[in-house]
Amino acid sequence: MAHGGVRLGLRENASQFALLVVLNAFVGAMVGLERSTLPLVGEEDFDLTSSAAVLSFIVAFGAAKAVTNLAAGTLATRVGRRRLLVIGWLLALPVPLLIWIAPSWTVVVAANALLGVNQGLAWSMTVVMKIDLVGPRRRGFALGLLVETLGGLIAGTSSVQPLPGNGLCLIVINVAAFLPPATFAGLTQELRDYVKSCPPDEKHREITLPGELDFRVLQDRTASGIPIDPQTWEQIRDCAASAGVAWSDTSVTS
Repeated sequence: MAHGGVRLGLRENASQFALLVVLNAFVGAMVGLERSTLPLVGEEDFDLTSSAAVLSFIVAFGAAKAVTNLAAGTLATRVGRRRLLVIGWLLALPVPLLIWIAPSWTVVVAANALLGVNQGLAWSMTVVMKIDLVGPRRRGFALGLLVETLGGLIAGTSSVQPLPGNGLCLIVINVAAFLPPATFAGLTQELRDYVKSCPPDEKHREITLPGELDFRVLQDRTASGIPIDPQTWEQIRDCAASAGVAWSDTSVTS
């Protein structure tokens, strides 16, 4: 597929796509390295005893990344994806030096805020550029391939060899370590209401949150059943009969 003189598709852009996957891996590795080393630095070099103080660098990182992610789309349109990606990596260059020479933990936290901006630009732009390369028809495939590549590797399982079971990588955050759960729930509800209040564009009727449409489908199918086409239904019947499973007819929605 060609778009504006550029051929789109995973096969046509395999080398560029692979390079972007490697960039994503480096972005994630930098954060992973910090997560495992900075708490020890805080305890041993800065004599921090409070868990909240030690983990404050994560809060600074997350807040900076969230704000940057919010603005990344608009900035990408105005500045350009490649230029924004380069800016993101340039912002990350002083982070190791700042942590190395930091005279206080505040400088470490500030460095992580800078790293959060880097992640918001570098990670987001790398993902968006991969999706752009494969074209509109295969955006989901591109994102799924990235998740499978990184998730499989991080979980210690192979992404290509058939192994028993599936690899799973979970990141669990104890909200109570940062603020009361009730406060977090209230802030989350405020964010939800704000997002839902945004006016949709002319192509969409409403703003939906991740998982909201699937939840509506679940509610509908719980109430009215799962629609199955007649051919699939017959295949299910044949499979049940071959296994000796008792069968009772029910309604089929075509």
